Amino acid sequence: MATIDAVAFLPRWTKLVRTDGGGRDPLGLSRVTESITDHLLQGIITTTDRARYYSFYCWSLWHIQQTGQSRKFADFIREFRRREAFMALSTIMANSEASPVGVRMVGPKLEAATQAGVVDCDFKVLPSNDLGGYGQYYAGSLLQLGLTRHADGIDLTTDLGDPLALAFHKAVDGTPYLKKKRWQDREVDLKEIKQSASNFSLDSLSEPFASTERDLLRKLFFSLDGTTRSERSTLRRHSLGLILHIIGEYERNGAPVKNSELEWQVVHAPHYFRQLWLADRKAIAYEVPAAFRVCDSFWQQFCLHQFVAHAIETLLYAVLEVLSTEPSGVPVDQICSRLIAEEFRSEIRDIAGKNCDSPRMLLATLGIQSKPSASFCRGKQAEVGLLHARSEFRTAKEVPSNAGNAVARAVLTLATLYSKWRAADNEAFAFVTANAGNELSAGRVLPYLDEWLSTTCSWQTALEKLIGDCVIDQHDSVMYEKRNLESCWLHRQERKIIKDQDYDPPSRSSRQGNAIRILSDISLLDNGSDVYRLTADGRKLLNKISTQ
Repeated sequence: MATIDAVAFLPRWTKLVRTDGGGRDPLGLSRVTESITDHLLQGIITTTDRARYYSFYCWSLWHIQQTGQSRKFADFIREFRRREAFMALSTIMANSEASPVGVRMVGPKLEAATQAGVVDCDFKVLPSNDLGGYGQYYAGSLLQLGLTRHADGIDLTTDLGDPLALAFHKAVDGTPYLKKKRWQDREVDLKEIKQSASNFSLDSLSEPFASTERDLLRKLFFSLDGTTRSERSTLRRHSLGLILHIIGEYERNGAPVKNSELEWQVVHAPHYFRQLWLADRKAIAYEVPAAFRVCDSFWQQFCLHQFVAHAIETLLYAVLEVLSTEPSGVPVDQICSRLIAEEFRSEIRDIAGKNCDSPRMLLATLGIQSKPSASFCRGKQAEVGLLHARSEFRTAKEVPSNAGNAVARAVLTLATLYSKWRAADNEAFAFVTANAGNELSAGRVLPYLDEWLSTTCSWQTALEKLIGDCVIDQHDSVMYEKRNLESCWLHRQERKIIKDQDYDPPSRSSRQGNAIRILSDISLLDNGSDVYRLTADGRKLLNKISTQ
């Protein structure tokens, strides 16, 4: 097998783009997450998880142009709205448990139709957006995938999007909705919706009439069209291939992936720890296919950043807990002194196995006497596995009962990360660090622990520096940058820090759950009995792409 040129597949970010991680991102930690996942799963985001929307929206844009009725933007909006409403109505009618975009709007429409015998199809599925799910969620993804283009304010399909539109049209062409041109009507007979529902439903890609559409979607997501693949399409192809391979390996070992454990089983365990998590007390080694190793190394960096983010945001949570009982505020040094009381020391002692009266003593429990070397880091990555008593998995998985426990688990996590990554000779780590710039990432946070090696560094000193720089100063910087000073989590008043609102560290999506739903829609995965298994087509496709 030919040697893989890792550099050829490295994402080439030409500049640092500061994406807004939303209103609930007080330290800007979502920015690095999104930079990584944007490149690994191009066209699949946290709000796009149904494969058929990619073809349906292409068809809607194409069909409006083919029927020639949208001469003005207002006409285009109305025509688009009616088609999307009909899709949502059909999906619910075909499967009452389905959740298409606009499910809350569809229910009352169908209830009213049982009395009137006709259904109002002229409504916005999302009241906040004239173009519904397309405008709110999918438009950017279709544009990134080259399926659509902008033209005088109205989106059109491209040469790549046209075949998908035609395939969807073929699947619905024989329905009363098309035969009788019901897209022109505000109201549609309930019986005609029932007769059209199975063809229009989001859940119909596995049906024989949708075989062409399904095959085109597979080619789209896996870049199987025979043309030269871009860097990002290759990374998406390999990311999806890794999902198939990992789920197949779990199945082969008699422990199919569960819906409730997707992030840990499919993302963190195999990519970060190189293990498969079979049960609470059982894990086995996972070997990444050679073709996917570069992509896998970037997923490992995604996981690393989530551990860093969780530790830093846990410090923020603990600071806010201390401030909860002090409405007039508390200076930083007093916040830290309260955080390192007996509950903090007891929690560290329970997990580390001995008293750790200073940061240096904690690092010593991991065998760290001086700044780790690259070989030391490689050894720790191999030694401290998924179920090791000091693993990031163990310390981050438990929910702390108080602020002291929270800080203890945060510093325990950071110490373990320091032992594994402070001098990591990993191309993906170096690349993410360089491109993260001044954002909080492992490459910026872990050097703070160098000071912990000093015999004069106390927990008070260590936390004042870490919390001051990575929590309070970082929060101020992010809030000023967002110009969002009215929705802060804390603020300064003279020397004191005052709490504005609560915060709980979130779990950031890897987008792999969305990708898995799409893979199920195009019949590469089977999601029966709340577990995932590869289909015959999934195995065939995996074998094809893992040997190329």
